[in-house]
Amino acid sequence: MSNGDSYTVKDALDYLSKIEINNLHTTYHFNIRTDERKSDIPDANGVVNIILNDTPCGIFKLSEGKFKLIYNLNHDDDFVVIISIKNSDPVRINLVSCFPDEAKKRRREDV
Repeated sequence: MSNGDSYTVKDALDYLSKIEINNLHTTYHFNIRTDERKSDIPDANGVVNIILNDTPCGIFKLSEGKFKLIYNLNHDDDFVVIISIKNSDPVRINLVSCFPDEAKKRRREDV
């Protein structure tokens, strides 16, 4: 970890590359959102599998320990997962929310 409770994008990527399923914890809000959006996004187990097996195509730091992970969902949409790093030893990551987002918001028009 960098300093105090301030995690960096590098820290988040490092933790994500080494985590196991028992390091990920769903929050009440996350469970509600996956249930509400179940026709547009994977279920909670699917989200966990994405995090464990896929590499995000983008990551943004939102606050001290909170990050926005962006994954490719399909040609038109990205899949956004908001995580919160709660502990570094042992690693504990809370899944806060998830939602589909238009991929064109991330892509450059000239590419």
